[in-house]
Amino acid sequence: MLYQDYKAKINRRVKIRRLLRKYRVPIICTISAIIMLVTAFAITKGMIFGDRLANNKIEYGNKPSFTANAVFSDVRYEFCKASGGEWSTEVPVHMGNYKMRVVANGLFGERFSEEQSFSIVPRNIYVTAKEKAILYGEKPTATASLAFDDKVYCRDFTFDDTTKKTTAVTPVKSTITIKDKSGKDVTHCYNVMVKPVNITFTPRDIVITVESKETTYNGEFFSHEVWEVTDGSLAYEDDVVKMVENSFPSIKGVGSTANKGEYFVVRNGVDVSHHYNITQIEGTLTINKRPVVIITPDKEFTYTGAERYDLENWVSEDTPLVDGHRVIISDIVARLIPVGEIENRHEYSIIDDEENNFTDNY
Repeated sequence: MLYQDYKAKINRRVKIRRLLRKYRVPIICTISAIIMLVTAFAITKGMIFGDRLANNKIEYGNKPSFTANAVFSDVRYEFCKASGGEWSTEVPVHMGNYKMRVVANGLFGERFSEEQSFSIVPRNIYVTAKEKAILYGEKPTATASLAFDDKVYCRDFTFDDTTKKTTAVTPVKSTITIKDKSGKDVTHCYNVMVKPVNITFTPRDIVITVESKETTYNGEFFSHEVWEVTDGSLAYEDDVVKMVENSFPSIKGVGSTANKGEYFVVRNGVDVSHHYNITQIEGTLTINKRPVVIITPDKEFTYTGAERYDLENWVSEDTPLVDGHRVIISDIVARLIPVGEIENRHEYSIIDDEENNFTDNY
């Protein structure tokens, strides 16, 4: 039994040796091929090819465009400042000079491409007025094609002619500031140019209140041309002016009338009324009656049976008449026939030398 087992074992070994001797060439070739493949894999894994930077000058706001591949590996891009520093996968966005490299995973560690240089340069933009129409006297806001969430601010604008309804407006370049969403000034990241656009003014509302005035009748024409802007305000160096001389009412006799005028707005002699919606609050012009005290004397008569009356009168020095006016008796009221006593008074009219009646003014 032991002999038979030993013999079978020897036969198997002889058989294997015969097979190895018979197929030694294919076996050697197969092993060699496997070794070559493993060696090639070890050499080529992570080998980077096709690495290319599309443009070495990139406008602020645009991201660098890269193309790269690696054998049996993914790739990543790393960046650092051209002056040196740590490499990072964070893509730079601010102006400056930078270096880029491609990183892949080799069999025995990371593999790197050649470093390539690029620069982020200022973004060319045109800053213009944003609005198509603004309230006359106000400033527009600025707009531009900005990167990220940056915002543009402009403190001042120039207008070609503010007396016209539509005019060209241009941002003043020296007053332009651009900030990012954190409030950091990034104006240097832009090559700022300005461009005029046409803008239309919408009328400005103002309220003019006319002053009321009253006086006592004096025979003269009475007017009161006093007003002020009580709501809203004038723009620039504009002034409110009456439309025509004597456009305000003028009255001479006792009574009241609306005190109002017609207005236009000028600046340095140029009419800019079309830039305003003017509302007028009217005043009142009033002439009150002139007080006059007419004095009559006491008078005594002896009874004769005839009608008795007295026409003597005079105006009190404290209440003089208007020059050129005089008092006449229009009706004799105080008439006395029997013995007794009555108040010495009559009805009076006030006339001038041409007998025009002015009694209603007293």
